[in-house]
Amino acid sequence: MRKKWKWVALGLCAALLLGGCAKETAEAPELLEPAGVELDFAVAQRMDLGTVRQWDYSVVPYTEDLFFTLDGTIEGVYTHLGADVKKGDVLLTLDESALLEEEERLAGEIAYQAQLDAYDDRIAQIDIELGRLALADLRASGADDAAIVKAQGDVEMQELLLRQAREERSVAAAGKQAQLDAVRAKIGKNQLVAPFDGTVVSFAGLREGYSVQAWDELVTLADPSRLSLSGPYLTEGTVTTAAKIWARIGATDYPVEYVPSDMGEYLTVVFAGGTPKSRFSFAVEPEGVSCGDFAALCMLTGVREGVLAIPINALYSDDAGRYVYRLEEDGSRVRVPVRTGINNGLYMQITEGLEEGDRVYVKE
Repeated sequence: MRKKWKWVALGLCAALLLGGCAKETAEAPELLEPAGVELDFAVAQRMDLGTVRQWDYSVVPYTEDLFFTLDGTIEGVYTHLGADVKKGDVLLTLDESALLEEEERLAGEIAYQAQLDAYDDRIAQIDIELGRLALADLRASGADDAAIVKAQGDVEMQELLLRQAREERSVAAAGKQAQLDAVRAKIGKNQLVAPFDGTVVSFAGLREGYSVQAWDELVTLADPSRLSLSGPYLTEGTVTTAAKIWARIGATDYPVEYVPSDMGEYLTVVFAGGTPKSRFSFAVEPEGVSCGDFAALCMLTGVREGVLAIPINALYSDDAGRYVYRLEEDGSRVRVPVRTGINNGLYMQITEGLEEGDRVYVKE
């Protein structure tokens, strides 16, 4: 409409120049729509409307940090940065010689102690049998009661001492066996194995003879066939309040799912001075999406059901407030003041001024 007024104004100026200093000026003609042009319009309709929030995310491959679960010394290195590996490939190995020696030592001590305990147990049992025989002889010979009571007390004391010794030996044996079990649990865990096909994207640069600590991240493996989104950290509470979550990549929307963060990993990143991130997985296989693509992570929150709404580009505003042009049956446009509510970036809630089914003019 502004362009049309511009051309009318230029036409009037030209007429004045051609007409000289005429004392009377003709009235401006009524503006008409160009012939054959249809007006764009939208219909006020009921819909579920909420606020859409966005964050900048990027498409990244699935990654997994690999580590040993025990301390040790590197014995073999079978990978490097950028290497393509297959599931089951051995990437690093630890020297197990110290563990095997410890296993042998503990197993030998347990076996030797078992022999000693069996010998001591047999000696104690013999002493008890001899005491019982002596007690029987006293009773058979008619010895006095004092001698019989003393002999019987000696036998009972030997039996008590044997029970106590057995309990002590049992506790000591269980402790030693626990040590052996702990060592044996570590044996066979000296291999760092690829859990899936992928590419080594981070490598600690280890060599044979290097010492490593349990749980230290040594290798990061990436699987480009499993894509996800990585970006600003979002709390689980923020995510659970969303009515809908999706990622807009290019001109396509993809449904995504929140991958809960491990609090231990979060605190580790924070204490190390890093910036924690959140991750979202694709609910369906994304076609035409590649690593490094930009993604707008979108969340629909604060949803209100069945509100009356129109496209945002149907709204005008001036000093008096917001208004729309309602299209009448005869094709004319009537300015109607409206009151608005929430919007999602595309549609605006109308709380007053329009009714469901009203047609409104839409700006280009």
